[in-house]
Amino acid sequence: MWVEGASITSTPDSFSAPITIATVNWTQRTAQLVGSIGVANLVIVDGNDVKTFVERTENGGINLYAHYRTSDGDVVFSTLARSLNFLGAPAVSTFVGAC
Repeated sequence: MWVEGASITSTPDSFSAPITIATVNWTQRTAQLVGSIGVANLVIVDGNDVKTFVERTENGGINLYAHYRTSDGDVVFSTLARSLNFLGAPAVSTFVGAC
């Protein structure tokens, strides 16, 4: 799952489309989010049992995509947390799903 250059796809519950993180580069701590309207650059925060991918939005908000695994190495679920400015007001949401 957490292999150099690999893609990771997850579908958080109540979310309309799968999330694909591609072009993962663990050495440089970078990746790309591939979505229906384009590609966004991500920064990786690397932990032992969780990998967090940080996206900075155009208006300065952030999206956090985290993938968690068990001690045997299986990735069991992912989360998405968004903190955005939507029409001048905070828009915060979270989702949990499977990989």
